[in-house]
Amino acid sequence: MISVDHELADTSSEHSSPQISCITVFYNRAALISTSIGSLLSQTSQDFEIIVVDDGSTDDTLNQLSLFDDARLHVTGQSNSGFTAAMNAAVRRSRGQYIAVHGAGDISLPERLEKQAAFLDANPEVGAVGCARLTDGMVIGPRAGVIERGPMLKTMLHRNPFSHGEVMFRRSLFDKVGGYRQEFRFAQDRDLWLRMGRYCDYAVLPDLLYERTSFHGGVTKTPRSLFLQTRLSQFAVQCAEDVDQDGRDLLDRIGPSAFFLTKPLIKQSKQYAARGLRGLRDGNMEAAEIFLTQAWNENHNLQSFAGIVALWLSRYRRTNALIRSILRYRARLQTQRDD
Repeated sequence: MISVDHELADTSSEHSSPQISCITVFYNRAALISTSIGSLLSQTSQDFEIIVVDDGSTDDTLNQLSLFDDARLHVTGQSNSGFTAAMNAAVRRSRGQYIAVHGAGDISLPERLEKQAAFLDANPEVGAVGCARLTDGMVIGPRAGVIERGPMLKTMLHRNPFSHGEVMFRRSLFDKVGGYRQEFRFAQDRDLWLRMGRYCDYAVLPDLLYERTSFHGGVTKTPRSLFLQTRLSQFAVQCAEDVDQDGRDLLDRIGPSAFFLTKPLIKQSKQYAARGLRGLRDGNMEAAEIFLTQAWNENHNLQSFAGIVALWLSRYRRTNALIRSILRYRARLQTQRDD
């Protein structure tokens, strides 16, 4: 392991520990380090540290990180262990009572840490707080002036209001539930929120405080990774729904083999079918093949059957054009209804 940071203060001293630890894991993002880390160093908060783990980058990432000269920044280089393990390593190295996640290459706007920490200070029942975020040119979050909040577990069982990178959470809850679980290569965040949600509420601030950066080959860009993320997210929910009287869920009791006990769901099948048909409409045959096949395997229903038929017809040049035209027309009608 390579460490290029300043010497950490004695963690046994309560006064030496910052209020906030911002953690981020980089892997081959050298070109974005200046703006991404720079956004953290430009925060209005004065009481924070930045923990950066370079997870075995093969480009100039570690060298670029070593160019910063700031006592708040602590950088560690290690052999590649994967995102989940690297995030746990970053939290172990941190000293703050609040942990602020920051996605590699993303931008935290200047008041992010200050506003989120102030909200957690004022609302002890809230364990994790997000904010409005800019993603692919679109602002996602509550409407202006309205704070979204509620029971964390109840909400997370149905949807995830966070995108992970913009979240600040309480270190005490992270430690209580055991951190990120190694079994989750993807959707490790939803699994964490579900387990933390047994003990706290969540909130999303309406303030735009975070900007996500999209990467070619990222989780949301490759169909196979997107499918695995969706599948593991479903597994996390089913684990949270199957907790015994000792507080152990399906994964705790059975281990990784529990993944093979995932229950097929009609709702999940329809979601897969919808994603697959979007792929078919856009000419992304890899996404169409993966999601429409899985929709049928998950549950035999009218929507998954229609998806399989559309996939079969799309393999022929004449019917492919017709199918895509129908799907585009259907999308336009849906847009008009939404407007």
